[in-house]
This record gives sequence, structure tokens and C-alpha cells, in this order.
Amino acid sequence: MSADTPTPPWKTTAARIIALFIAAIFALAAAPKIAQPAAFAEAVFRYHLLPDSAINLFAVYMPWTEAVLALALIAGARYRKGALLLAIALLVVFIIAMSINLYRGVDIACGCFSVASTAESMSWLNIARNIGLIALALLAWRWTPAQNAA
Repeated sequence: MSADTPTPPWKTTAARIIALFIAAIFALAAAPKIAQPAAFAEAVFRYHLLPDSAINLFAVYMPWTEAVLALALIAGARYRKGALLLAIALLVVFIIAMSINLYRGVDIACGCFSVASTAESMSWLNIARNIGLIALALLAWRWTPAQNAA
């Protein structure tokens, strides 16, 4: 398919549905972190990957990044490609953080959708889920038509 060939309507629709699905996931992940920033900071601390001086900053900005990402995906095709690339980048960071701690044998809650320390422990299934989300995001990115500059 050349650059001049229009994207088939079914692919455009599928990209929109995938983007909405990913937006819902990031919105659901952001909500408890925004509501309980101190508890999220503790969840970040348990990963032992950031210097203590960066934990609170990360705990405040990461959930809002996820929320804005969700809004950008909902806003439409104009913002979709950039938002999908950000989603992929965040998912890669999350995979790396979880992989390091699983490799270390650390038994902690993922902090993905709950900030409670008693939430279910992270596992390789969390990583598999994120890999699946990356695959979906890549499809949606590929199937989202390029926006012509006006």
C-alpha cells in the first residue's frame, strides 16, 4: 500500500476502537494514583529503581501523564499517533521496571490499577499483558491515517 492509498475504513474504525480501549486502561490506571498520591509514592518506592529524591516527583506526574494520554487517545485521530507512541514508551518502561523486580525475586504489588500494598503481586502475566497492549497500540498507530497539515 503506497502513501497515497487511503486507509480502508475498517482499519480506521479498528484503530479508533483500539485507541479507546487503551485510553480506558490508562484512565483506570491513573485514577487511584491521582486519588492517593502518597500511596502511589510508596508503591514506586517498593520498586527500588528511583533515587529517593525522585520518587515523589514521579508519583505526582506519572498518573497525570497517564490521564492526559487517555484524553489524547479519546480526543481523536489528530492526537492519536503521538498518544499511541507515548503509550508504547510508557508500557516499555513499565515492562522494564517489572522485569527487573521479577528477576530480583521481589514480591510486590504492581501498582498498575491499585496503589494498595496488599494488591495482587505482579507476575510475568503483567508483562505479557503489557506486550499485548504494545502490539495493539502498534496496530492502531499503523492503521491511523496520517493527518494532513492544514
